[in-house]
Amino acid sequence: MSRSVNEVVTDELIEHEVQVRRATSGTQRRVEARINQLGRDVKLAMTEIDPFSETDNRERIRKRTELQARVRELSKAAFQEISDMVGTDMARFAMLESDAVMDAVELSVS
Repeated sequence: MSRSVNEVVTDELIEHEVQVRRATSGTQRRVEARINQLGRDVKLAMTEIDPFSETDNRERIRKRTELQARVRELSKAAFQEISDMVGTDMARFAMLESDAVMDAVELSVS
């Protein structure tokens, strides 16, 4: 059975929407997971270093400085991973959009 042009276009649009939603929700899940991991890492660093356990003010300041450095290091690593992840996902998304445009062009000339 032959499908009408409208049916073909509608099917293509629905398929494209499904692919876009998959791409964006996958990226969102991975970013959320990495941010949650960063939160756990920071909490662990606070527990390990614990600047508030010290009674000596100099030692407390030293530990607080150590904690700040560790949190900066953890944050930098996490956000670099997120940046890389999103960049890769955006490259895939660009290909998805390019394919959709090519499909639309093919439909319009056939």
